[in-house]
Amino acid sequence: MRITRTTTIMAITAATALTATALTVSANAAVNDVAAGAGSAATADGAATSTTTNATAAVVPPGAVTIALKAAGGTGCPRGTTKARVNAAKTTIYLRYSKYTAQVGPKAPSADIRRFCQLVVAVKAPQGFSYAVTTVTHYGHGKLASDTKGYLQSALYFAGTGGGQSTESRVTLRSSKFTAKRSIADAKLVWSRCGEQQDLNIKSGLRIAKGASAKRTRSYLTIDTSKVTESTSFNIRWKKC
Repeated sequence: MRITRTTTIMAITAATALTATALTVSANAAVNDVAAGAGSAATADGAATSTTTNATAAVVPPGAVTIALKAAGGTGCPRGTTKARVNAAKTTIYLRYSKYTAQVGPKAPSADIRRFCQLVVAVKAPQGFSYAVTTVTHYGHGKLASDTKGYLQSALYFAGTGGGQSTESRVTLRSSKFTAKRSIADAKLVWSRCGEQQDLNIKSGLRIAKGASAKRTRSYLTIDTSKVTESTSFNIRWKKC
């Protein structure tokens, strides 16, 4: 797979996936938009706050948390089409895509039946803090013929750790929208190494399983935020280390 480096040249290594204990697809809901470019950094400088996640009070570090999109590769995220930022509360990472659509139909190129993306995101945390991803939510839009199915794949892992695993869920559209939410249990959270800037690798994919109707009818799925207002979000939890 060809990877486009935007700020540094690096290899994408195998790593331990953040194993999901729940993966659901449901009706859509709104979420904040995003606005930081690939190769640029977005900083959250809000005051330290305290939030509640999975019934556990989570500490949010003081000072700045900086995020940068270091590399992007894949048919779902060509160079310059993906953006990332962290919110002011330092509890959520947002991604935004503008070319992430899988489709089948009489005029659709055969390669469009599947789209995938692999990102390398650098999260610079304050000294003395570590973070883990607790929830991943993809918001999308689409249209599927009755004999056509759509699937969303997702994987997360920190660079430099061994292994690798992904999950796949069938997409169910409601009023042409879908939400795919992946929750990670407290006991299975994977934490970044303390005192290090450890890159977060994010892999995703959209896949269409077409039926006979594809010869005459277009079906598609997208997490392209030029077509829907929602974003892909990653809720993060902090701890002192």
